[in-house]
Amino acid sequence: MVISICSLFFKSNSGNMLIKNLSLNETVLEKCILYFFKLSGIATLNFDFKLSTNRSKKFSSTFTRSKTGIAYNAALISLITIVTNYLIEFQINHNMYKNFYDKLDIGYAALISVTAVLILVKFSFQQEKTLTIANELNEIRDSLSLNDCSVDGKGHALRRFIVLVFLAHFLFLTILFSTSYVLNNTTINIVRTTLNYIAIYLSNFIMHSMMLQYSIILKLIEHLSRGINDDLVEFSRPPQGLNSLTFTKKTTSQRVGQLANLRKNFSSLCKVSQDVSEFYSWPMLLCLSCNFIAFVRAAFYIAMPIVHGTDAFTANIYVRCCCYISHNAFSLIILTKSVTASMTENRKTREIVNDCIENCDDQEILKKLEKFSCYLMHKKITFSVFNLFSLDESLLMSVIGSITTYLVIILQFQNNNAE
Repeated sequence: MVISICSLFFKSNSGNMLIKNLSLNETVLEKCILYFFKLSGIATLNFDFKLSTNRSKKFSSTFTRSKTGIAYNAALISLITIVTNYLIEFQINHNMYKNFYDKLDIGYAALISVTAVLILVKFSFQQEKTLTIANELNEIRDSLSLNDCSVDGKGHALRRFIVLVFLAHFLFLTILFSTSYVLNNTTINIVRTTLNYIAIYLSNFIMHSMMLQYSIILKLIEHLSRGINDDLVEFSRPPQGLNSLTFTKKTTSQRVGQLANLRKNFSSLCKVSQDVSEFYSWPMLLCLSCNFIAFVRAAFYIAMPIVHGTDAFTANIYVRCCCYISHNAFSLIILTKSVTASMTENRKTREIVNDCIENCDDQEILKKLEKFSCYLMHKKITFSVFNLFSLDESLLMSVIGSITTYLVIILQFQNNNAE
């Protein structure tokens, strides 16, 4: 259902008569996204879409608290906790813990389950924070009137990004699920795989959904920043078709008010960006830790037979390891690229304001622009984890280097044990 509706949005500019009402289509897309995140347990919110009373006739959305969402999260937490404990107990009772591979699997199952539980707890107990962030982003978007951006393709690009990311997310999950029961033809393996489905794969689904949610929010912030920058560019030049004499008749007070509104939107966007960064800090620390261990674990399973020259694992395991690596790499790359794009678009505002200062002849507006420029010099959007490290694309090289280092250490440790 979600994929079919999102596919409809992917064709939103193709002339289909069913999707000419852009505001309605965006509303349906927002509902699909929110339902998906509610299913993942990371959207404990209710939403209400209303048609605005102004001439634009746009849909505005408002988020409110949801007790049902908190109860659903409590059920997920109980399910993951009980099944993970039973999975570990099951492996111990059947002597599936004596070799290094089984210990690695048990440790990873415990870590990713704890991560998923803490993420669900975070979104349940900090519901007020998520409400504030969601409603502030909606207010900025409504203020900028970005719902009419299909003409220049910006809205279409945002929808296309969301659809493609969701399709890739579902593709990886489908491959992981479909390869789980292959070659598991014993009762013990089937029971263990079923427990993995509920514990590890559900936790993995929650973790990657949260990273996907963060990436979409970052893309929305980039989208809003681009809207502010476009309005600033439009502010700096006279309307087409009017001579300079006609243009100067526009009252200074109107232009000052327009500039003040743009600065207010920019300040609000900086504030909500900082709130987003702080809110996702420790969940991202847990997710990146799980991602890192998943990278090392999957790479170890692939490299171990190559180093020892033995065929210790089945082809099914290799496929799953490659899928694990691809899925985690995809989520991490999308996240870091979204962070970099948001920060880059934010830095463009400073350049545009400086260009406005150079081309401005009105002294009152010039003073406002200079104050705005001074504000921009001391304000910068960053997305980090407790200021320990930034989540931009520079993180990728650090992760690759760390994975290589730890993989070599583990392989050497295994060689020493074998000797």
